Amino acid sequence: MKKYLVEFAFAENFVSVNEWQAIDGLENVKAGSAEEAAKEAACADGLENALFRVYELVSNEFGKLEKSGQPEYFNF
Repeated sequence: MKKYLVEFAFAENFVSVNEWQAIDGLENVKAGSAEEAAKEAACADGLENALFRVYELVSNEFGKLEKSGQPEYFNF
């Protein structure tokens, strides 16, 4: 399983989002894919109608997790 950072926002579309947020439990989600990580976050109370931005996390040379590549976007 890979690790992901899942951020959420509430807006009409992805372009109109001013600020993305992460809550405890969404900063290091273990899932098989970015979409699965976003679906897991969508089950959190109050996030049912949110927009999601998901980054894959990888370990850097110091053993800390950091964002890798471009984010993927989802809404359900």
